[in-house]
Amino acid sequence: FDAIVPGQYTVEAGQISSGSVNNWFAKGFTLQAHTDAAETGADIYQILDERAKEIPIGSDGVIALDHFQGNRSPFSNAYSRGAFTGLTLAHTENHLYRAVLESVCFGTRTIFDTMREKGLDPTTVMVSGGPTKSEFWMQMHADVTGVPMSLPENTEGPLVGCAILAAVGAGIYESIQDAAGNMMSIGRTIEPRPGAYEEYDFYFHRYLEIYRALEPIAAKTSRHIGARE
Repeated sequence: FDAIVPGQYTVEAGQISSGSVNNWFAKGFTLQAHTDAAETGADIYQILDERAKEIPIGSDGVIALDHFQGNRSPFSNAYSRGAFTGLTLAHTENHLYRAVLESVCFGTRTIFDTMREKGLDPTTVMVSGGPTKSEFWMQMHADVTGVPMSLPENTEGPLVGCAILAAVGAGIYESIQDAAGNMMSIGRTIEPRPGAYEEYDFYFHRYLEIYRALEPIAAKTSRHIGARE
């Protein structure tokens, strides 16, 4: 209470691997996309998004676990690790890329569901930073969580936040709320698509089951590697 804005509570949670795991996979494991990007001059993420759109929800059975650097929230598990499950010889880099995107969204829903269990129900999300460049990923977040994603006109959150605080400090505005109200505006809001939340729900619960199944194995392996180092 009163941590950031007087009179309001701040409830914090974080995902360690979100854009980082997306970047790791896109830069290191997508040979065909890299070749096509080099030949056409297109952005590799746009190429991967377009190809992932052709893969159905659930990535044809491939489910990724986004704990490539452990899990910060809500499990607070430094020993958990990333994984791909359900692979067959029919799967391609496009399946894996979509599974990576879905796993980050599943991690977001896990946080939101934990907040709901504690009596705090997220009703809308203000998104900033690099992920806003992907309409596909933002729609996926809305569909997986069932919560609208609002994108501000200026998506550089840290920079805008600094400007807001500076404006209050300089006396241009009397409060953070006044400054934010005058310096921030919503560009557009991405709503969940009808039926998508229910379709993702099956794979979300498998994601949770995979974490619970792999957690003791990951813990033993991580401790073994740590002891050897």
